[in-house]
Amino acid sequence: MAKSLAKKYAGDLEDTLEDVVDHLRTVAETTGEEAQDALARAAASVGQAAQTLAAQAREQSKVLAERGVRQVREHPIAATALGVAVTALVGYLIVRRWPS
Repeated sequence: MAKSLAKKYAGDLEDTLEDVVDHLRTVAETTGEEAQDALARAAASVGQAAQTLAAQAREQSKVLAERGVRQVREHPIAATALGVAVTALVGYLIVRRWPS
């Protein structure tokens, strides 16, 4: 599921970037008011892409958080063991990085 969502988001972002490039190409080819209009359209496309990407990221983070909570509730011992292992690894890396 995550790979398909990443491909979808990458495709959406690529489409938006193509629009921006087209608008900027128009700016480069024209002058005056037409250039200002094309530049405004490019800026609007970038803003819209940022808003869409932020909304998609919020939605996906909620889904992943819910899935994580469900996994911890279904497998509490494994989750605890994973937490202990991560803590030990971080502690080990800190000790190796800053020897006394």
